[in-house]
Amino acid sequence: MKHTKFTILIAAVLFFVTSASFAQSTSTQGTEFWVSFMSNGHKYHTEGPNGGNWILTQVLVSGKRDCEVTLTNPQTNWTETRQVHANSITTIDIDENIAYIDATSEQVLNKGLQITSTDTVSVFCTNIAHLSFDASYVLPIQSLADDYIIQTYDQSTYSSGPSYQTQNQTSAFLIVATEDNTIVDIKPSVNTMNGRPAGQEYHITMNKGQAYQVRSHKENSSRDLSGTRVTARDCKRIAVFNGNTLTAIPNNGSSYDHVFEQAMPVQSWGKRFVVSSSLEREKDIVKVISASDNNEIYKNGTLIATINAGQSHSFELTSGEASCFIEASGRAAVYLYNMSRGGNMIGDPSVVWI
Repeated sequence: MKHTKFTILIAAVLFFVTSASFAQSTSTQGTEFWVSFMSNGHKYHTEGPNGGNWILTQVLVSGKRDCEVTLTNPQTNWTETRQVHANSITTIDIDENIAYIDATSEQVLNKGLQITSTDTVSVFCTNIAHLSFDASYVLPIQSLADDYIIQTYDQSTYSSGPSYQTQNQTSAFLIVATEDNTIVDIKPSVNTMNGRPAGQEYHITMNKGQAYQVRSHKENSSRDLSGTRVTARDCKRIAVFNGNTLTAIPNNGSSYDHVFEQAMPVQSWGKRFVVSSSLEREKDIVKVISASDNNEIYKNGTLIATINAGQSHSFELTSGEASCFIEASGRAAVYLYNMSRGGNMIGDPSVVWI
């Protein structure tokens, strides 16, 4: 179930993430974070509480010691301060007008949210609508960098469902600027919703606290923004979130959801991964994306693919396998996609960065 992912995330709030690729060890904990919320296609569901058309975005904070957390939108001067008690989780609802980006694409908006704390904390974010729930860790600013390769799911394109479903089947990513005059170069892998052509780089300029969402087009089956390169000039740090506005997994599945995860910068990608299958599901989908050319991908010691920079390779991980070991000859990233319910499987789609 979707809440299984959230439980796992919260259980890991005090664990560190380190990488030899960084100049220094980097933690998921910190005192400054940046976040914004991607468009959730289930917001437009016509059923549920209040006739549908609602969204709930949240920030969750946990720490080892009592501290004070302040949330600020630098562009609008909105601010809120909350007390965080040691070894507990403080949940803060964020009004959608503050940091949620609706169905728009390719507009610079004042929707970035800065989170600062008087002591070290871990931060998570959730994006909830009727029949929809997904969550992500939020990286502290010292774990952010300037270079990202987007990873989304091979978008479903079901065309005979309700209008909210057919109109929101897009992959997407979201950029948040942490400094003024941040110039970001973007090279989309497929055509975007507002007509940016695949393979043609363009740039945008953002100030501190601004956010920019890109959604794929909806004209045909090629809607996967995976492999899109996002690079900030002058080594300025940006936060990037990626996923799908509304998709079934696999793309002909029976249930749809908004799925997302914060992207880790390429500098923090690795070469060796352990992936476990999900509880009460027959199988999951594992997707590996490469940061370099001629990258050999091995599963349990067997070569399964050779891919170039920005390319991906996917395979199913069954409950009978329980787990697998992935090794790459070059730097790579791995995502685990929970599949839509069907057969003996329960739950809706979700995604976890491995």
